[in-house]
Amino acid sequence: MVLAEQYRVDEPTHQLRVRPDATVSDADSESFLAVENRVIETAMDDGSAVHLCIEETVHTDRLVSLRTHLPRVEEDERALENGVPEYRAELPDERSVVEEVLTVIEGETDRWLDRLHGIAEIAIFTEDTWLYRSVPHETHIREINAGAANGVLSALRDAIEEIPRAGIVPDDPLASWETGDRQYELRWDRLQWSGDGTRWRTASLEGLNRVVSEPARSELVFDWEPPAGLGRLRWAIQRYLGVTDDAVPTRVTVPPDHFESALNALAILQRRLGYEYECIA
Repeated sequence: MVLAEQYRVDEPTHQLRVRPDATVSDADSESFLAVENRVIETAMDDGSAVHLCIEETVHTDRLVSLRTHLPRVEEDERALENGVPEYRAELPDERSVVEEVLTVIEGETDRWLDRLHGIAEIAIFTEDTWLYRSVPHETHIREINAGAANGVLSALRDAIEEIPRAGIVPDDPLASWETGDRQYELRWDRLQWSGDGTRWRTASLEGLNRVVSEPARSELVFDWEPPAGLGRLRWAIQRYLGVTDDAVPTRVTVPPDHFESALNALAILQRRLGYEYECIA
């Protein structure tokens, strides 16, 4: 499920991320579906067409109508490399058609089925390149090409500004640095580190309690939750005695020229994506 070859010259610059919340339903305005719909609606302001891969095995009324209404893209003109038939909606003329099929309403199972499984892939294109691409049932594939239109990144961020646990993050690491023989990268959901640049170990930000800045030592001090089934006291003792093989970093030296950016990135993630860790400067 990738873009056709002619569009691969522009790599994703950013990703839409929504941290899951079990208390939020798919029809809620804060759900990952509703947040993505806001992004799609905003991106369509700068788009010239929307391409949708529509499953032939899903026969709800809306999808049958959509397949009838929209022209099917010929195989040699496809924009998406997907085994599912591809259809094209022109913008702005057929914008309402796209918005209708994306809308999810509480209690209407067919709409949920259409949105999450009936549409195998959706992408918004400008005249020159792609702007947004999503695989609805694969929530980690929400890609943005900010270079497709002037000001689009700011517009997308404004569209979801007030939604908790949602944000647009760089496709590249938010911060990266080297200390001794280790490389570190801070991504939207994890801190990862490597000794050779190929094999990476990770610690999820979901398990971070707090991070404390010690600028005089050029260090960030991380307090992580212990592994499942191991109490905090026992884990601390094992680490102190050196009898545990976990290598989750608790004190990380950050070069002075990267220190501020790493700390700021952690604070931004905590604020925008609603992580529960404390960030103490």
